[in-house]
Amino acid sequence: MTHGFIVIPLLFISFLLLLGFIRSLEAKLEELRAPKGRNQMSEYLELVRQNTELRNERDSLLTCLNAAERELETARRLLWLRHGHTGLYGDDGEMQCGQCVLDFKRQPLDEIEANFKRQALKALAAISEKGVMNCLTAGELLEQSLRKRWGEDAKVTAAVGDGLDVSD
Repeated sequence: MTHGFIVIPLLFISFLLLLGFIRSLEAKLEELRAPKGRNQMSEYLELVRQNTELRNERDSLLTCLNAAERELETARRLLWLRHGHTGLYGDDGEMQCGQCVLDFKRQPLDEIEANFKRQALKALAAISEKGVMNCLTAGELLEQSLRKRWGEDAKVTAAVGDGLDVSD
């Protein structure tokens, strides 16, 4: 998930470089606005062609940058909505959780992942303090969690050696 943090800045830097190059070409075009000879005319036309190509490339990079930003925003929103806690705050476009005290809109994804790992380790430590964890205890805990999240009709069936089956 962290690839978005690499792609977006690279696209943005490429966009800025292209923008600077376009501006320098536009300055050269201004110098050549009144072509006097055949050489200047061909230079002028070449600069116009390069300018058009660069503008097209800039537009393509902007499209990619916008798509990457939308994809990252969608991934963050889904993570916020589906991470299993109550107390979500979403007014004015915010994506915060009062239970785990995370800001899904602004915090780096690495910090969010580290927080989830800490919470999972705390939960495992609490389970192991109660005694040896067996399938029944794990199933009961999972069923309680599912009922809390999805309602009273959610059920979990588990058997030793089988995967967990979550059914509505």
